[in-house]
Amino acid sequence: MKALNCPTCSAPVVVKKGLAKQTCAFCESELALNIGDAEELKEIPDNIFKKYQKRTEDSFKRGFIKRYTDQWMTLSDYIGDDLTSDKSIDIRAKAFSTKSYYFLWSEYGLEKGSTVSGIEREIKYANTLGAAMSWTRLDKHYTDTLIFIEDYCEKLDEETKNKFLKAYYKHYKNDLFQYVDIFYNHLIKNLSWTKDSDGGIVKWDGPVKVACAFKYDSYAMFFKFFNDLKTFELLPTEALDLSDQYKRFKEKDVQPAHRFFGSPASEWAYKESISDAESQSKEFEIGLEPIKAEAMRIREEERKERLRLKIETFLQDPYNNHTGNKNEWASTNQFLNSKQTFIKQFNRFAKDFEEAGKFNESIRVDFKKLVQDFKPLIIKPKIVLLVAIVMIPATAFISLIIFIVYLIWLNKMKTPLLKSIKELEQKAFDSI
Repeated sequence: MKALNCPTCSAPVVVKKGLAKQTCAFCESELALNIGDAEELKEIPDNIFKKYQKRTEDSFKRGFIKRYTDQWMTLSDYIGDDLTSDKSIDIRAKAFSTKSYYFLWSEYGLEKGSTVSGIEREIKYANTLGAAMSWTRLDKHYTDTLIFIEDYCEKLDEETKNKFLKAYYKHYKNDLFQYVDIFYNHLIKNLSWTKDSDGGIVKWDGPVKVACAFKYDSYAMFFKFFNDLKTFELLPTEALDLSDQYKRFKEKDVQPAHRFFGSPASEWAYKESISDAESQSKEFEIGLEPIKAEAMRIREEERKERLRLKIETFLQDPYNNHTGNKNEWASTNQFLNSKQTFIKQFNRFAKDFEEAGKFNESIRVDFKKLVQDFKPLIIKPKIVLLVAIVMIPATAFISLIIFIVYLIWLNKMKTPLLKSIKELEQKAFDSI
């Protein structure tokens, strides 16, 4: 690849065959090409490359989108066919995406976009001419772009192609969604209504039609990216997110501004745009089925693992929420007095077991039977002592003997109770 240095800014200008003149992308000076004077383009040092890259970003900030696009294509020319690093792959992907960005800006940019200006003009003269709402569909550009990307990828090895497609999709998505949202919101919020001479509101459903059709078109182009380039396995998370976003868009297709017209906007959107999006969506969902199945399997395994850890933690210290101190468990009545709380907690875990599809209802039945069998332990020692004193007021010694016997019995019953509870908990844990 040969290049000439720009006489004005010294930036390399890659010589393209068949052209007598070329314009430097960085200073816009025009060069008369003399192939004989051109030399092989040498690798540009990082510090010089970063300088040109900074100028490219400065062009974007100042709104020189055409120059910005040309500069990115020039940076792409500088790396040639060397796609050995992630940096060079990202530069090539970004350069290709800027072509689409220029199309979006020239059509849907709020300042100079042709479609935006056309709709604003039609709204302005709608009272006399009627608003025709002509607009440029996204597939006019993006279909050709995806064909170009598909052909380009055929020249790359598998690893480089995958890296390139990942990088390109990142820029493709950011640029398209950015302009979709800007254009969509502008039409809905600013162009779907106006005021008449008396100050009343006049509603225009035409811009809402265009906004919804535009949104459907954008999803059709995303689906087409996956369908045509077969990138489901390469970008599984992105594909799943796209599927969810499209469903949410259709389900929530009645934004406040749409309700302003008293009907879902999807009822007005152009049938052709809806048809294209739905057609691409069906093909997309078929390709996505293996990804969804794998994602569901992973989520289920993760959910069961979380449940297992949750139950395991519970078994290690099941009574912490009741006494605040595990060592206090020895006083059996403290646990039994909070029987209802424990049952509620056990039932919550039972629900977890059921959700995991592993819980056996007999465990809950066994637990309730256990509580019933040891119901006498619910009686508080203070109540036993009080009853003994009331019933036998004349003999304090006998009351004391009764109370001591009760405590001995309570301590004796504690061991089988704890054993039964532990066995039941282990049974529940093993069932997961």
